[in-house]
Amino acid sequence: MTRVAAVAALIASLLGCSAARAEVVLCNDFGTRIYVALAHDEQNAVVSQGWWAIAPDACRTADFPFDGGALYYRAESAPYRQGPETVRHNWGNELRLFVADRPFRFDDAERRHHGARPEMFSRASVPSSQRARTVTMTLRFREGATTVNTKPAT
Repeated sequence: MTRVAAVAALIASLLGCSAARAEVVLCNDFGTRIYVALAHDEQNAVVSQGWWAIAPDACRTADFPFDGGALYYRAESAPYRQGPETVRHNWGNELRLFVADRPFRFDDAERRHHGARPEMFSRASVPSSQRARTVTMTLRFREGATTVNTKPAT
């Protein structure tokens, strides 16, 4: 844990805050490249950013500053062949936010933006017992599901 993160965690615990500082790791257990967008609540708005490309059987740390109790995520696979058809797989089913087809950052992702499309995001929560410290949140995408593991940062 860096000195700044340790001080932030100490201040949060002293103030009784329910926010966690999280490092987000994205892992692809799917058979083709995936692209991930992330979002979180920040000062009464939802901030979203994307896309992180992750090769099959690989993990990548997202450069996404996240302080809070809930992280929203959406992933989309690259097109792939399934029999005679070309298909895509996606993950996200809880909250509608806007994304762009190229790298983006929206400070109010719940509102329509020029060149954006609405897509569904799922939610991953930091357990309340870990919210006063720095954590590592790992999202593992596989066919039909996402596994979320949160643990104290090392």
